[in-house]
Amino acid sequence: MNDFKDIFAKWELEHQDFDYAKTLVDKNENEDSHNEQLSSQKMKEISLDLHGFTRYEAIAKVDSLLHKYKNASDIKIRIIHGAGTHSKGEPVLKKVINQCLKNHPLVRYFRPGRINEGGVGVTIVFVKT
Repeated sequence: MNDFKDIFAKWELEHQDFDYAKTLVDKNENEDSHNEQLSSQKMKEISLDLHGFTRYEAIAKVDSLLHKYKNASDIKIRIIHGAGTHSKGEPVLKKVINQCLKNHPLVRYFRPGRINEGGVGVTIVFVKT
């Protein structure tokens, strides 16, 4: 079963509209080392639901949360931005949040939510320690 999860996780990374694999390379991180490191730790999950926020409010909330947990190595931040089903055209918050995370100095690694985490409506973030 664990092999399937690894295969599916890699498939998810390869089939996203946002280039998460490039984000890992840009931040000089290795996906496999993250998977090993994070699976061996007991992670505390913090959730932030951005439904109903404007893009500017959402960015401010995410920035504030990242600063609050900037040195917490055992924190997994689950940002709920939605899949964009109520947006005209493309998902607004998802795109803005992903761009914000890609350029944020406190972000060590981020990835799309897996099926059991909320799927495309969620982004999982790990802060730098």
